[in-house]
Amino acid sequence: MYKYTLINEHASSDKYGNCEICGGYVDNIYHQSEFKKFEFGYFLNNELFGHKDCLIKNQKGDKK
Repeated sequence: MYKYTLINEHASSDKYGNCEICGGYVDNIYHQSEFKKFEFGYFLNNELFGHKDCLIKNQKGDKK
């Protein structure tokens, strides 16, 4: 099971680089953190920067 946070960084690819999913330029970049559930709670598993839509589409299906 996974949980996600999605934060608007109020910046563009000029500061954070292109979208890590599609590789395109981003005017308004988002930072996504993925947390995976283990026996003792949720722990940071992955972080990505990119378009909001790309990041949401990249999330794993078993979210809660």
